[in-house]
This record gives sequence, C-alpha cells and structure tokens, in this order.
Amino acid sequence: MPQVETTQAEAPQVETPQVETNAETHEEPKIGIRVDERTGRRIIESVQEPFTNEEPKQEEPKQEEPKAETEQQEEPVQDSQPVQTTQQTQQNQPIQTQPIQTQQIQNHPLPFYSPAEMTLAIQMGQVDQNRIPPEYAAQYAAMVSRNAPKPKSEAELRNDFLDSVNKMAKERTMKDLGVTDEELSTGEFSDDENIRNKVERYKTQLEINRTNIISEYAEQVRIEQLKAQQANDFKASVASWINEQRAREPHFDDIGFYMQEHYKTMPYEKAASIAPAMQKALSGNLDPQSAQVIQNYYNDCRKEYYAKLNGTSTTPTPRSPTVERRGTGKSVEKPVDYAEKLRNASVRDKAAIVGEWLNAMKG
Repeated sequence: MPQVETTQAEAPQVETPQVETNAETHEEPKIGIRVDERTGRRIIESVQEPFTNEEPKQEEPKQEEPKAETEQQEEPVQDSQPVQTTQQTQQNQPIQTQPIQTQQIQNHPLPFYSPAEMTLAIQMGQVDQNRIPPEYAAQYAAMVSRNAPKPKSEAELRNDFLDSVNKMAKERTMKDLGVTDEELSTGEFSDDENIRNKVERYKTQLEINRTNIISEYAEQVRIEQLKAQQANDFKASVASWINEQRAREPHFDDIGFYMQEHYKTMPYEKAASIAPAMQKALSGNLDPQSAQVIQNYYNDCRKEYYAKLNGTSTTPTPRSPTVERRGTGKSVEKPVDYAEKLRNASVRDKAAIVGEWLNAMKG
C-alpha cells in the first residue's frame, strides 16, 4: 500500500506539466501582419491559424513566460502607427542612401596605373597625372624632363640656317642650269667636255645663288623689322591722340558711346566706309587708313553731340534771298546773325534771342 500511494502521488507530478505544456502550445497565439484596406497600412495582430507571409520573419526565441510575450506583442494592435513608421523607414532607407552612394562613386578617384597600363599610356602619349603611382612619379618626371625638347644653341641655329641655304641654292642652281645629280657626281671625270663645262658653271652659279639667298633673307628680316617698328609707332600715335582728346574733351567717353551707335542710323553711302573702320577700332586692328576715317567721324560726332546737347541743329537754316536797296550814303549797320547767337547761346538766353529776332523782323 505505501508503494501504491507513492506511485499515485508521483504520477500527477509527471503528467501535469505535460498536459499544461500541450495546452499552452495549442493555446499560444501567433503573430501576423494584416494590410488595412481603408488606409493601406500594415497592422500586426494575433491569429489562431497558421498563415503565410510574403516577408519571412525570423523566429523569436521562446521565453519562459509566453503570456507576458503575448501581451507585449498585442499592444501594437491598439496603436499601429509606430510599427508603420518603422517599416516605412526601413523601406525608404535604400532610397535615401542612393544619392550618397552615387556621389561617393563620382568623387572616388580612378585607380593607379599598373605597370602594363603605365607603359601603354606612355607609348600612346595619354598619361593621366592623377593615376601615376607614387613610386613611379619621380621616374616619370625625370623621363619627361629628359625627353623635353631643349633650346638650340646659337651655333646649332647657324648651322641649320646654312644647311637650308645650301639646299635652296643647290635646288635653284640645278633648275636654272638643268643639271642632274648623276652629272654632278661624275661630271668632273667625264670625257664629254660639255658636261665638264656644265659642272663648272654649276659651281660658279651655286656660290652666286647662295649669296643671293642670304641677301634676300637679310632683306626680308629688315622689312619685317621695319613693319614692326611702323606698327609700334602707329599704335603709339593712336594712343597719344586718344589721350590728347580725352584731356581736352570733357565729354570724350559720351562722344565715344555716341560714335558706336550713330553710324548704324546713317545712310548706307555714308556708313559704308565708317562701319568697317569702327569694327577694326573695336577689335584693336586699326590701320592708318581706318584711323583717318575714325578721326573724321569723331569730329562729326562731336559736333552733332554738342548740337543735341544745346538743342540746335548742325545743318544751316535756309534763308530767302534779299534784295539790296538803293543806298542813301549813310553807313549801313551789319545785320545781326541771330542764328549764330542761338548756336552759341545757353538755354536760358535762347528765349530772349528769339524775342529780339522776332521784333527785328517786324520792324
């Protein structure tokens, strides 16, 4: 009997945990994600039946208190906004980092040359300075400085000049006398007297042509130097004239602006010679002929500028012819030139001059 009681007492201790464990296994809720049809948001909720989700989730480790875990997971059902924000942040995270990655790729420097690539770039003459490895930078700089063209010395330049003179003299002499290279090489030892004479004439004419070529070159250099000196003198004279006019004329800049626009409104026959000269002056390629045109055009524009400034005209006013009366023997007073007065008068004095003119016409 004591043994039986002991067995009955131990049985509930072994079976009871198994029954409770199975019951807890069947009653444990599962968590799922449901899309709200009205708002389109994803909501976490507990379901009893198994489900399949497109986004697999990692299984969470089981805890000793499944009920407490169920309560913690059921709380987001009441307030799904934090879950939605977290998921949207995870979905938008690649989009936010994409411009940063693109910028890093663009700013990333190109890799250094390998030895084979370095050799190929040097052979093709397309070396990127930023891709030269640091260990090859000194060698590449030495190679560039070694292969750079060095300026020729005065003796080398003189020898090159004499070589070109001899070549030109030989070509000119052979063309003038009709001598061939074969005749020059064997002419001195030829049995034909005509060929020997031709070779002798060639030697004499060669020296003459060499001297003429040197003289022609010297004359060409002299002419170029003279042209350069004349161009410098002309530029100096233009600059001196501009400075003189600027110091003398207070409205020099305004007249210059007026010159740039006035010829565009002139008749074609007058503007045809002024427009090219103005283009040369604005581009800095003024020549003596164009300078004379610009100078005359400046004087005309200066008169018209002051005429507009004073409200007068540059064209004379037509007058009717007057008939001389019979003399009385008395001294005749010289008539007053009111037009000249108006031309040189100020704005305030013009009204008085016009009134005086009208009274003189009535009298």
